Amino acid sequence: MPTTMLWPEEDPLFSMDWADRLPEFFSDASLTPIPNCGHLVPPKAPEIFANSILESSRPTKG
Repeated sequence: MPTTMLWPEEDPLFSMDWADRLPEFFSDASLTPIPNCGHLVPPKAPEIFANSILESSRPTKG
């Protein structure tokens, strides 16, 4: 299953350095860094979060 990881660039708990481990847990992951965002993406970047959900729920051609 394709997975989009929205990673807040200013997360005090999980730094961007950890992103290199995504392939260990997800076979099809993409990383989207969220600038000027702390730990919780939905309340701190609601438009980016909502747009990501809308984009991932669109049917794919195939």
